[in-house]
Amino acid sequence: MAFVDAHCHLDLYQDPAAVATSAETSKTYTIAVTNSPTVFARTARLAEGKQYVRPAAGLHPELVCSRKADIEPLLSLLSRVKYVGEIGLDYSRATSEEREVQRSTLDRIVARCEDLGGRVLSIHSRRAAADAVAITGAARRCKIILHWFSGSLAVARSGIAAGCFFSVNPAMLRSASGSRLLSEIPDDRLLTESDGPFVRNGARPFEPAAMSELVETLARVRGVDAKELGRRIVQNFARAVDVPE
Repeated sequence: MAFVDAHCHLDLYQDPAAVATSAETSKTYTIAVTNSPTVFARTARLAEGKQYVRPAAGLHPELVCSRKADIEPLLSLLSRVKYVGEIGLDYSRATSEEREVQRSTLDRIVARCEDLGGRVLSIHSRRAAADAVAITGAARRCKIILHWFSGSLAVARSGIAAGCFFSVNPAMLRSASGSRLLSEIPDDRLLTESDGPFVRNGARPFEPAAMSELVETLARVRGVDAKELGRRIVQNFARAVDVPE
């Protein structure tokens, strides 16, 4: 049985090669996001020869203002990749000027991806969900995955109406807001993610190979069969990544 990890920082684990190998052997489709285009080549090498590990080119929104020199290299990379992330908006500590730079940068990335015929975008939206959904939800050629969504239910519904997918990790299930969100996500928009190594699995970072545990937990919460839910999530992933190579 296959599984899905739609958002994983593979390059930030203590032993990235071992995690990549375990993702492959556990048949876990893993989008290996990057926080800067400068580390994309390393992540791409980790994915070489692997069916299940998919490298993504990104620039984390919290780094956009301090690493403006990374914007053009990321835009150049977009013609050579299918997966883009981690990108998005983060207003948690940003000034008004920094928020504007984040928005303009996300606009440029999304527009470039649209011009290229569509890409799979993993979107960060901490305290910026309404703007992130407004910018990315307007894209018609791209597939949008809202990673660790923490916005309001009203904005979540806007994302659902726009066709977005939602990737859920174990940490989200520990909060009341995350549980409420889970009840809103339709079966055909649900994906799983580790956001490892930031999310923990006991004393260890959560890994792609442990995704079966998350599927079982989600199945209990939703009151469905775990195997059926796992199959649905893989089907959703196939739809979420259905853009031109």
